[in-house]
Amino acid sequence: MGYRSDVKYVIVFPSVEKRDEFLVKQKMLGNKHIQQAVNQLEVLEDKPVVRFHADGWKWYESYPEVHAHVVLCDIAAEAYGAAWRFVRIGEDYDDIDVEQHDADDMREMIDPRELLYLDRSSGFDDP
Repeated sequence: MGYRSDVKYVIVFPSVEKRDEFLVKQKMLGNKHIQQAVNQLEVLEDKPVVRFHADGWKWYESYPEVHAHVVLCDIAAEAYGAAWRFVRIGEDYDDIDVEQHDADDMREMIDPRELLYLDRSSGFDDP
């Protein structure tokens, strides 16, 4: 069975155009795991935002399908100037990982309710 986690992340791009360029390039140039990860993203229409949510995943970065999501966040930040925030909550109550890149900038870039998407107090429900 294995240890499972609930995972969410949000990537905020400087513009919708940058977001769309990122998505197209990753679908075209990425390996099959990157392409699958892109297809799992929720793209917010008319906002420079993509987000991901999975419940009950075996979230080990050594797994190719998990590593692909890590790579997407890194590429978005390094090549497209995006900010991101990631939250993983494991089966144990105190097993919480929060990682981010320039996430403080997110507050100026998007609706604050998007940050609630990642907030444990929201019960991991959508805003």
